[in-house]
Amino acid sequence: MRAALLAIVITGCAYYQGSFRDGRDPFVGRRISLECVDVAVAPTQDASAQGEVLAFTFGNHCETSVWIDFSKVAAVGRYADGTRKLHAYDPKHELRALRIDAGDIAREEIAYLADDGSTPTAACVDVDSMQSEHAPEHWLCFGEWDLGTESVGTLARPPIHAAASTASWPLAEEIEPEVANMPADAEVTITAVGAYLADRIRGNPRRLVKALHDYVVLRISYDEFSLHAAERLPQDADAVFARHTGVCEGYANLMVALGWASGIDIREVDGLAHEQTSPGLLEPVGEMHAWNVAHVDDGWVVIDATWDRDAEGHATTYYLMTPPGIFARTHVATETDWQLVAPELTLADFVAQ
Repeated sequence: MRAALLAIVITGCAYYQGSFRDGRDPFVGRRISLECVDVAVAPTQDASAQGEVLAFTFGNHCETSVWIDFSKVAAVGRYADGTRKLHAYDPKHELRALRIDAGDIAREEIAYLADDGSTPTAACVDVDSMQSEHAPEHWLCFGEWDLGTESVGTLARPPIHAAASTASWPLAEEIEPEVANMPADAEVTITAVGAYLADRIRGNPRRLVKALHDYVVLRISYDEFSLHAAERLPQDADAVFARHTGVCEGYANLMVALGWASGIDIREVDGLAHEQTSPGLLEPVGEMHAWNVAHVDDGWVVIDATWDRDAEGHATTYYLMTPPGIFARTHVATETDWQLVAPELTLADFVAQ
């Protein structure tokens, strides 16, 4: 198997800065701009491939050609016994730098393995190292990454789960106009919704996150049937999108899917939540709950779309980009990295608040 499972350079209409599009088709995956090259990275599947396969899409809006050297890309993977450095699978030494001429779009798929040939359960790549090994680190991670930075040792480091600024909280409750005025043909699929909003809200990831939040809160009502039934309805993003109902897990899954479709890194977080009417108890209280975190401005913000829909179906913003210390009064993540507070909360701390 070749190291580069797929390598395509597309010429034709000039690529425009920040569009993250090939004609009408949006780039798939998490997006980042590297000087004058726009990049999207997404995990993909290939039946013939060994390792974790990542699909890269590039749009060159430079005035000259650029070269992407995959042999220099730093990558780390998560394993049951810790973290290991990854490398591109290239047994025949076929991996070459990819030339992308000015205005062109290119795609490539690379399989990543550890030195012993094993496949990680999660992987991170430093996209800035594609152009220069001396550039500042900028990691994109895929899969369940919960080891924390202390487990990485001297290897390249995945991103720290640091909170972004919440100085603008609470946000205005007015629905983003792109959501309020969205045409029906833009809502046929999750991908269509994400692409529509991303295309109209460029260069402002916080407003894009709010638009995604507003869409979910307005379009999805709480799934009371599944709350009380012995067997609840499916809560995957597609089912919730089609049915327009979901429990907290369904809200969170749809937020994640919309994040992928719009180029925002949104993760689901599981934990416990309880109303502030029951503080100070000495025994565990609260119910299992799910919410989200989104990556903006080199940090993470919390989102609970489920709780931001009031009894009348109106959208509120109390649980949108809430300061982590306030959010922690009612929510505690079981994965402590996603609490975004220091020191981290134990269950006893949470109950005793």
